[in-house]
Amino acid sequence: MSAGACGNLISAQGNAFGNETGIIGSSSMSMALLPSPWPSLWRGRRSQSLGRRYRHHRQDAGPLARRSELAVRGAITSQKKNSVGGWRYSPDQTDADTSVSGAVMVGLLAARNAASKFPTRAIDRAVTYYTKMTSPSGQVGYSGGLGGMGQSTARTSIATLIYAVARRKDLPEFKATLGNLVVQLEVENAGAWIEYTRYYQAQALFQGDIEAWQKWNKMLVRQLKATQAADGSFPSQLGTQIGTSLSLLALAVNFRFLPIYER
Repeated sequence: MSAGACGNLISAQGNAFGNETGIIGSSSMSMALLPSPWPSLWRGRRSQSLGRRYRHHRQDAGPLARRSELAVRGAITSQKKNSVGGWRYSPDQTDADTSVSGAVMVGLLAARNAASKFPTRAIDRAVTYYTKMTSPSGQVGYSGGLGGMGQSTARTSIATLIYAVARRKDLPEFKATLGNLVVQLEVENAGAWIEYTRYYQAQALFQGDIEAWQKWNKMLVRQLKATQAADGSFPSQLGTQIGTSLSLLALAVNFRFLPIYER
Protein backbone atom coordinates (compact mmCIF):
# COMPACT_ATOMS: atom_id res chain seq x y z
CA MET A 1 0.00 0.00 0.00
CA SER A 2 1.38 3.44 -0.92
CA ALA A 3 1.94 6.22 1.60
CA GLY A 4 -0.91 8.20 0.02
CA ALA A 5 -3.29 5.26 0.27
CA CYS A 6 -2.36 4.75 3.93
CA GLY A 7 -3.01 8.42 4.62
CA ASN A 8 -6.38 8.26 2.89
CA LEU A 9 -7.30 5.20 4.97
CA ILE A 10 -6.51 7.08 8.18
CA SER A 11 -8.51 10.09 7.03
CA ALA A 12 -11.45 7.89 6.00
CA GLN A 13 -11.58 6.32 9.45
CA GLY A 14 -11.68 9.79 10.92
CA ASN A 15 -14.61 10.67 8.65
CA ALA A 16 -16.43 7.46 9.47
CA PHE A 17 -16.11 7.49 13.26
CA GLY A 18 -14.89 10.94 14.23
CA ASN A 19 -16.97 13.44 16.15
CA GLU A 20 -16.36 16.69 17.96
CA THR A 21 -14.44 14.89 20.72
CA GLY A 22 -11.95 13.65 18.13
CA ILE A 23 -12.20 10.07 19.41
CA ILE A 24 -12.73 7.40 16.76
CA GLY A 25 -15.71 5.30 17.82
CA SER A 26 -16.49 4.20 21.35
CA SER A 27 -13.99 2.78 23.80
CA SER A 28 -15.58 -0.65 23.53
CA MET A 29 -15.48 -0.52 19.73
CA SER A 30 -11.79 0.43 19.72
CA MET A 31 -10.91 -2.32 22.15
CA ALA A 32 -12.86 -4.86 20.09
CA LEU A 33 -11.25 -3.91 16.80
CA LEU A 34 -7.62 -4.22 17.87
CA PRO A 35 -5.84 -6.34 20.50
CA SER A 36 -4.33 -4.54 23.48
CA PRO A 37 -2.17 -2.47 23.55
CA TRP A 38 -2.63 -1.35 19.95
CA PRO A 39 -5.92 0.68 20.15
CA SER A 40 -4.41 3.63 22.02
CA LEU A 41 -1.10 3.31 20.21
CA TRP A 42 -3.10 3.52 16.97
CA ARG A 43 -4.61 6.81 18.09
CA GLY A 44 -1.14 8.19 18.69
CA ARG A 45 0.18 6.95 15.34
CA ARG A 46 -2.91 8.38 13.59
CA SER A 47 -2.18 11.81 15.07
CA GLN A 48 1.45 11.58 13.96
CA SER A 49 0.50 10.56 10.43
CA LEU A 50 -2.11 13.29 10.00
CA GLY A 51 0.25 15.95 11.36
CA ARG A 52 3.02 14.89 9.01
CA ARG A 53 0.71 14.68 5.98
CA TYR A 54 -0.58 18.17 6.75
CA ARG A 55 2.94 19.58 7.00
CA HIS A 56 4.01 18.04 3.68
CA HIS A 57 0.76 18.74 1.76
CA ARG A 58 -0.29 22.23 2.75
CA GLN A 59 -2.14 22.73 -0.56
CA ASP A 60 -4.71 20.32 0.91
CA ALA A 61 -4.57 22.16 4.20
CA GLY A 62 -8.32 22.45 4.80
CA PRO A 63 -9.38 18.78 5.12
CA LEU A 64 -6.05 17.66 6.60
CA ALA A 65 -6.02 20.48 9.14
CA ARG A 66 -9.55 19.55 10.24
CA ARG A 67 -8.68 15.87 10.63
CA SER A 68 -5.47 16.67 12.46
CA GLU A 69 -7.33 18.95 14.84
CA LEU A 70 -9.88 16.20 15.53
CA ALA A 71 -7.07 13.76 16.31
CA VAL A 72 -5.54 16.29 18.70
CA ARG A 73 -8.94 16.95 20.26
CA GLY A 74 -9.37 13.23 20.87
CA ALA A 75 -6.10 13.12 22.79
CA ILE A 76 -6.98 16.20 24.82
CA THR A 77 -10.51 14.95 25.56
CA SER A 78 -9.00 11.76 26.93
CA GLN A 79 -6.31 13.58 28.91
CA LYS A 80 -8.86 15.80 30.64
CA LYS A 81 -10.41 12.66 32.13
CA ASN A 82 -7.04 11.39 33.29
CA SER A 83 -6.02 11.95 36.87
CA VAL A 84 -2.26 12.08 36.16
CA GLY A 85 -2.15 13.85 32.79
CA GLY A 86 -1.24 10.89 30.62
CA TRP A 87 -3.07 8.26 28.59
CA ARG A 88 -3.97 4.58 28.86
CA TYR A 89 -5.37 1.87 26.56
CA SER A 90 -8.90 3.29 26.51
CA PRO A 91 -9.67 7.03 26.16
CA ASP A 92 -11.95 6.80 29.19
CA GLN A 93 -9.42 5.29 31.61
CA THR A 94 -8.25 7.54 34.43
CA ASP A 95 -4.81 5.96 34.97
CA ALA A 96 -1.87 6.13 32.57
CA ASP A 97 1.30 4.40 31.45
CA THR A 98 4.46 5.80 29.89
CA SER A 99 4.25 3.58 26.79
CA VAL A 100 0.81 4.60 25.52
CA SER A 101 1.38 8.17 26.71
CA GLY A 102 4.54 8.29 24.61
CA ALA A 103 2.70 7.38 21.41
CA VAL A 104 0.02 10.00 22.04
CA MET A 105 2.54 12.67 23.04
CA VAL A 106 4.61 12.20 19.88
CA GLY A 107 1.36 12.60 17.94
CA LEU A 108 0.60 15.87 19.74
CA LEU A 109 4.12 17.15 19.14
CA ALA A 110 3.87 16.24 15.45
CA ALA A 111 0.62 18.19 15.30
CA ARG A 112 2.28 21.18 16.95
CA ASN A 113 5.01 21.09 14.31
CA ALA A 114 2.27 21.11 11.67
CA ALA A 115 0.74 24.23 13.23
CA SER A 116 -2.42 22.47 14.38
CA LYS A 117 -4.31 24.30 17.10
CA PHE A 118 -4.23 22.80 20.56
CA PRO A 119 -3.61 24.04 24.12
CA THR A 120 0.04 24.07 25.13
CA ARG A 121 -1.15 23.10 28.61
CA ALA A 122 -1.81 19.56 27.36
CA ILE A 123 1.86 19.08 26.51
CA ASP A 124 3.03 20.75 29.73
CA ARG A 125 0.78 18.51 31.80
CA ALA A 126 2.04 15.37 30.06
CA VAL A 127 5.66 16.43 30.51
CA THR A 128 4.97 16.86 34.21
CA TYR A 129 3.59 13.31 34.27
CA TYR A 130 6.85 12.03 32.77
CA THR A 131 8.98 13.94 35.27
CA LYS A 132 7.07 12.25 38.09
CA MET A 133 7.72 8.86 36.48
CA THR A 134 11.47 9.50 36.09
CA SER A 135 13.93 8.59 38.84
CA PRO A 136 17.25 10.42 39.48
CA SER A 137 19.04 7.44 37.89
CA GLY A 138 17.16 7.97 34.63
CA GLN A 139 14.99 4.89 34.96
CA VAL A 140 11.35 5.46 34.04
CA GLY A 141 8.37 3.75 35.64
CA TYR A 142 5.64 2.10 33.61
CA SER A 143 2.44 2.86 35.52
CA GLY A 144 1.37 3.75 39.02
CA GLY A 145 4.33 5.92 39.95
CA LEU A 146 7.92 4.98 40.67
CA GLY A 147 6.75 1.67 42.12
CA GLY A 148 6.68 0.39 38.54
CA MET A 149 10.38 1.13 38.21
CA GLY A 150 12.98 -1.12 36.65
CA GLN A 151 15.51 -0.85 33.87
CA SER A 152 13.67 -0.49 30.58
CA THR A 153 15.49 0.97 27.60
CA ALA A 154 12.16 1.43 25.84
CA ARG A 155 10.62 3.56 28.60
CA THR A 156 13.82 5.54 29.13
CA SER A 157 14.00 6.20 25.39
CA ILE A 158 10.37 7.32 25.25
CA ALA A 159 10.87 9.79 28.09
CA THR A 160 14.09 11.14 26.57
CA LEU A 161 12.36 11.68 23.22
CA ILE A 162 9.37 13.39 24.84
CA TYR A 163 11.55 15.82 26.79
CA ALA A 164 13.64 16.60 23.70
CA VAL A 165 10.82 17.13 21.19
CA ALA A 166 8.79 19.05 23.79
CA ARG A 167 11.80 21.40 23.97
CA ARG A 168 12.49 20.64 27.61
CA LYS A 169 16.13 19.61 27.47
CA ASP A 170 16.63 21.97 30.39
CA LEU A 171 14.95 19.50 32.74
CA PRO A 172 17.17 17.43 35.06
CA GLU A 173 15.00 14.44 34.13
CA PHE A 174 16.07 14.77 30.49
CA LYS A 175 19.73 14.75 31.49
CA ALA A 176 19.09 11.71 33.71
CA THR A 177 17.30 9.64 31.06
CA LEU A 178 19.77 10.56 28.32
CA GLY A 179 22.67 9.69 30.61
CA ASN A 180 21.06 6.34 31.38
CA LEU A 181 20.73 5.58 27.65
CA VAL A 182 24.32 6.49 26.88
CA VAL A 183 25.65 4.33 29.73
CA GLN A 184 23.58 1.40 28.39
CA LEU A 185 24.58 2.08 24.79
CA GLU A 186 26.33 -1.20 24.10
CA VAL A 187 23.90 -3.36 26.06
CA GLU A 188 22.02 -5.39 23.48
CA ASN A 189 18.26 -5.36 23.93
CA ALA A 190 16.51 -8.67 24.49
CA GLY A 191 12.92 -9.80 24.82
CA ALA A 192 9.72 -9.58 22.82
CA TRP A 193 9.83 -5.82 22.30
CA ILE A 194 13.25 -5.37 20.70
CA GLU A 195 11.97 -3.56 17.60
CA TYR A 196 9.68 -1.35 19.67
CA THR A 197 12.64 -0.40 21.85
CA ARG A 198 14.87 0.34 18.86
CA TYR A 199 12.18 2.55 17.31
CA TYR A 200 12.25 4.91 20.29
CA GLN A 201 15.94 4.46 21.11
CA ALA A 202 16.95 5.66 17.63
CA GLN A 203 14.97 8.88 17.97
CA ALA A 204 15.94 9.52 21.59
CA LEU A 205 19.68 9.19 20.98
CA PHE A 206 19.45 11.22 17.77
CA GLN A 207 17.70 14.06 19.58
CA GLY A 208 19.84 13.87 22.71
CA ASP A 209 23.42 12.94 21.75
CA ILE A 210 24.31 12.78 18.07
CA GLU A 211 27.69 11.11 18.66
CA ALA A 212 26.09 8.41 20.81
CA TRP A 213 23.43 7.90 18.14
CA GLN A 214 26.06 7.50 15.40
CA LYS A 215 27.81 4.80 17.42
CA TRP A 216 24.54 3.03 18.26
CA ASN A 217 23.26 3.34 14.69
CA LYS A 218 26.29 1.46 13.33
CA MET A 219 25.54 -1.38 15.75
CA LEU A 220 21.88 -1.35 14.70
CA VAL A 221 22.75 -1.63 11.01
CA ARG A 222 25.04 -4.60 11.71
CA GLN A 223 22.37 -6.33 13.80
CA LEU A 224 19.67 -5.84 11.19
CA LYS A 225 21.89 -6.99 8.33
CA ALA A 226 22.54 -10.18 10.26
CA THR A 227 18.84 -10.94 10.71
CA GLN A 228 17.29 -9.66 7.46
CA ALA A 229 15.47 -12.36 5.48
CA ALA A 230 15.94 -12.99 1.75
CA ASP A 231 12.71 -11.12 0.94
CA GLY A 232 13.99 -8.02 2.79
CA SER A 233 11.82 -8.45 5.89
CA PHE A 234 12.96 -8.68 9.49
CA PRO A 235 11.71 -11.53 11.70
CA SER A 236 10.13 -10.54 15.00
CA GLN A 237 8.16 -12.02 17.87
CA LEU A 238 5.68 -9.22 17.14
CA GLY A 239 5.20 -10.61 13.64
CA THR A 240 7.07 -9.90 10.42
CA GLN A 241 4.96 -6.91 9.38
CA ILE A 242 5.25 -5.07 12.69
CA GLY A 243 8.90 -6.05 13.16
CA THR A 244 9.86 -4.90 9.68
CA SER A 245 7.94 -1.63 10.00
CA LEU A 246 9.53 -0.73 13.34
CA SER A 247 12.99 -1.69 12.10
CA LEU A 248 12.61 0.54 9.04
CA LEU A 249 11.41 3.42 11.22
CA ALA A 250 14.49 3.03 13.42
CA LEU A 251 16.68 3.19 10.31
CA ALA A 252 14.70 6.10 8.85
CA VAL A 253 16.38 8.52 11.26
CA ASN A 254 19.39 8.34 8.92
CA PHE A 255 17.43 10.10 6.18
CA ARG A 256 15.87 12.94 8.25
CA PHE A 257 12.72 12.79 6.12
CA LEU A 258 10.06 13.12 8.81
CA PRO A 259 9.89 16.38 10.80
CA ILE A 260 10.36 14.52 14.10
CA TYR A 261 13.67 13.20 12.76
CA GLU A 262 14.97 16.75 12.45
CA ARG A 263 17.18 18.22 15.17
